Amino acid sequence: SIRQMLARMQNIPLCVRAAHLKWKADAIGRRRTSKVRRLFAYGGNMIFVVLNLLAVLLLVGADQLIKMWAVAALQPVGMIPLIPGVVELRFVYNQGMAFSMLSGKQTFLIIVTGAVLLGVAWYLFFRSKGNPLLTAALVLILSGGIGNLIDRALNGQVVDYINLLFMRFAVFNFADICVCVGVGLLILDILMDEAKGKKSASDEKKDGAAE
Repeated sequence: SIRQMLARMQNIPLCVRAAHLKWKADAIGRRRTSKVRRLFAYGGNMIFVVLNLLAVLLLVGADQLIKMWAVAALQPVGMIPLIPGVVELRFVYNQGMAFSMLSGKQTFLIIVTGAVLLGVAWYLFFRSKGNPLLTAALVLILSGGIGNLIDRALNGQVVDYINLLFMRFAVFNFADICVCVGVGLLILDILMDEAKGKKSASDEKKDGAAE
């Protein structure tokens, strides 16, 4: 009996050491798993940022190419019929916003637009992942805003060329279309979020009443 007790006492440090080694191995495993997860998360975020950045660059590039064509081909003739009674291509320089609002106040427009676009870019790259509708909306708004901002910063005015004939409306461009569609998608996303919130609240009330 004494020998068994002594043998057990001798085994205690070995058990403690084994337990310590197992705990240490588990801790190392958890740290490695955490590092791998962070690495994949970082990689996924980088891919998301790069893809959206490419989308913005493509849209801005398309806007600038169309404006270059308008300056080279449309400006000399002034107007090109497109769909009679519906739409025409008409070259116009706009020094303000829509309907020439804030015309001549380019410095103010550049500062305000730049600040707004920085906020849009931050939200796009760091807050919209996992919400395709919101991402698409912000990509369009950012692209259109940058396209017109380039015009204002370099030329002091924006090139417009699309003129609707069936209604009284400002002459606009591809960048304006991007912004308007983006704002529409943003409003749709907000409405969908509100609808989901109301549905969730209603479901919770029903569950509470059932209990």
